[in-house]
Amino acid sequence: MEPTDYNRRAWDEIHRRRADAMADQLGIPETIRERLPDVKGKHVLHLQCATGESTAELAELGALVTAVDISAEATAVARERVPNAVFLEADVQQLPLQLERGRFDLVYTGGGIFHWLHDLDAWAGGIASALRPGGLLLAYSTRARSSKSAGGTSTCPVSRRRSRSTSASGGSARSSPPSRAPDS
Repeated sequence: MEPTDYNRRAWDEIHRRRADAMADQLGIPETIRERLPDVKGKHVLHLQCATGESTAELAELGALVTAVDISAEATAVARERVPNAVFLEADVQQLPLQLERGRFDLVYTGGGIFHWLHDLDAWAGGIASALRPGGLLLAYSTRARSSKSAGGTSTCPVSRRRSRSTSASGGSARSSPPSRAPDS
């Protein structure tokens, strides 16, 4: 399913309002920041970057950031916020080929992103193609999975054959290929 022009225009309006209304509430949550590897001098791909609050924090930590969002308005706001990052308007489930060359040390995405994904296989395949061998995926969700749980965090090296995932609870598991994220 392709996003329609109507969907893109709606997201454009939402992102502009969101940036203004939530400026002090956006960015990398402290619990996620604690899980970030050292990104100084590393190539980081930030998926679903919205208006760039987390992108700015990654850049402040010394990362060389390329960020992607489907909304032209969001990427315009993000470019103003982080002029030293590269921003692309694209669907994260169909990454531009120039991003799928295995050059990123880290792919970062989070904050309620999983429920927007309609093709997890394409999304995961794009991430695997974007990461260099030994690269990491840091993905988290802020949407509650149940009344007893408040989202989750996963940091995992991604490869086409095997992946190792570390959960917020500290456990780890091996899987081949990366498994589907639980519904939020």
